[in-house]
This record gives sequence, structure tokens and C-alpha cells, in this order.
Amino acid sequence: MPQIAAHRRGAGRRRRQLLLLASALVVGVAIVELGFRYWGPTRIQPRRIEPGVPFIARPGNRLEYRPGATFSSVYDPSADSRGYFGATGRIDYAINEYGFRGPAPIVPKPAGVVRIACLGDSFTFGEGVRYEDTWPVVLGKRLNASRPVGSDAYETLNAGVQGYGLLDCLLWYGIRIEKFDPDVIVLAFFMNDLMETKETIRINDEMHRPEAVRGLAKYSAVAAYFQRRRHAEQLQEAFFQSIRDSFDASGCKTLNDALSGLHNYATERGVRVVVVVFPVLWGLDSAYPLTEQHGLVAAACVRAGIEHIDLLDVFRGEHADRLWVHPTDQHPNEIAQRRAAEAIFELLRKK
Repeated sequence: MPQIAAHRRGAGRRRRQLLLLASALVVGVAIVELGFRYWGPTRIQPRRIEPGVPFIARPGNRLEYRPGATFSSVYDPSADSRGYFGATGRIDYAINEYGFRGPAPIVPKPAGVVRIACLGDSFTFGEGVRYEDTWPVVLGKRLNASRPVGSDAYETLNAGVQGYGLLDCLLWYGIRIEKFDPDVIVLAFFMNDLMETKETIRINDEMHRPEAVRGLAKYSAVAAYFQRRRHAEQLQEAFFQSIRDSFDASGCKTLNDALSGLHNYATERGVRVVVVVFPVLWGLDSAYPLTEQHGLVAAACVRAGIEHIDLLDVFRGEHADRLWVHPTDQHPNEIAQRRAAEAIFELLRKK
């Protein structure tokens, strides 16, 4: 009988210990949940475009900005650590009569002007930054500030178009920009520029679309946080993989042929061409995900005989998020734009 009583007392102690442990776990989970609800990471609203990017379709499903259009990017000002956007969180864009950002150039080109056509996608257009902070404008100011007295003035055209790839940029040049008689072409190559424009736009829209809350995340702030984080990581990796896939044999042939054709065109017309490679602003201080692809672009430039500069060398070692326009948008901010302009300036003045 004493053994049975001792056994029962031991079983009772274990039950009480398990009950206390379970109670502690419940209390701990509740504390964490309350902490996330009231002191945890604030949900940042994704960037939105108002009233929407004013593209118009041309023959062959080619997209252009509507001449004279205005639209805006709107960011959550609560996450604007630099105070760049102001209380409204807005960045406004104005498209000129020729279909690109900034004032319309004079035609024909005035005497005494060195005109530089800057081609590229949203990194050149300057999504998320004011026009005066885009690298083409900063480059023009830098060149003019350093030119000898009495020498030709520099004029830069920001001919970047959101979502454009390599072939889009070159076609856009032939259709619209060539008539402005540029003396220099600066082609900004972003790492997704071998992807189709529609795919680029689709991925961009998906990365900025609010995720639908599912399952436990509907009721738990902790679960919602980890669901959003996992979803963002999956989208990011899918983006990188899409870029890697675009550098297949067909993509590399397109890259080589396009740059070779651009070099031949420029040589015939006495136009200087420079290719500027923009990295993805991710993993710059650790394991950058697309180093091999940068090497392929550099090799293509060498084969084509085109001057080039890789901004991965300029930005490497940086905390990438310090170069973003906003926590919800990885486009280069005014700091990154200025550093890009300075690197391009150093290259252009060598010749």
C-alpha cells in the first residue's frame, strides 16, 4: 500500500508539472502574440501607382508612355526613414511630348551641345526618385560642373522606360531617340533585361501585390508575420531564378548579337557607346546571387568592343536596403542614383 500511495503521489506531481509547463507555454505564446500585435513589426503598405502606369500599345504589342502623361508612385510614409517622400509619400512623374521623362529636347540639336542619350528600364527612369535625382540628370550636372570654360555643354536625356529589356531599349532608340542626334549612348543594363517585358511587369506587380492572409495567419499576428516573410523570400528567389534562366543559350546569343549590332551602329555614326551594368540590390554585403551573370554581360561587352562599367563593384559591401527607395521597393534611391552617376562620370571623362 505505501508503494501504491507513493506512485500516486509521483503521478500527481508529474501531472502538476505538465500542467504548469503547458500553462507556461500558453502564457508565453500569448505574450509573444500580444507583443507582435502591439510592439511587433509594423505592417508596411506596399507601393502603389496612381492612377496607373500610362502605357499605350504600339504595333507588335510594344509599350510606350503616353506623351504628356503624369502619374505617381505612392509609398507608405511611416517607413520613410530618410524623410524623402514627405507626408504624402508621393513621387510624381511627368512624361514629355516625345514619350519619356523630363523636359523635351530641342530639335535639331543646338550647336555647342554634347547630347547623351541614357537608355534603360525603371532604374534609369528613376522609379521612386524625383527627376532631378535620377542618375542621368545628376550625370549631366556633374559633367557640366567639370567642363572647361568655353567648351561644349552637356545635355542628358532620361530615355528610361519602366519594364523595358535590352531589345526594347534598342528598338526605342531607333524609333524615338535617334532623331535627337546623340553624341553618346549610355545603355544601362539591369540583370533582368533579357527577360520579356511582360514577364518583368508580371513579376514586379506580384512582388508589390498585398498577399492574401490564409489559415492561422487570419487570427495570429505571429503567424501572419512569418507567412509574409516566407512569401517574400519565395518571390525573391523566384525572381533570381527567372534571371538565371534568361541567361540560357538563347538569351546569351541575344545579348551578344544586340551589343555587337549596337557597336557597329555607333562606329558607323561616330557615336560613343557605354554599357553600365546595374546589380540587383540584394546580398551586396554577403552572398550576391548573380555573380556569374555579371561575368557573362562583361564578356559580351568585351567581345563587342564596347566600354562598360559594372556597378556591382561600386555597391559591393553595402547593406542593400540602405540603397532602396523604400522597404517595399528595391529600386535604387537617390543615394544609389548619385553614386551610379559619379561612377559613369569617371568613365566618360577618361576619353
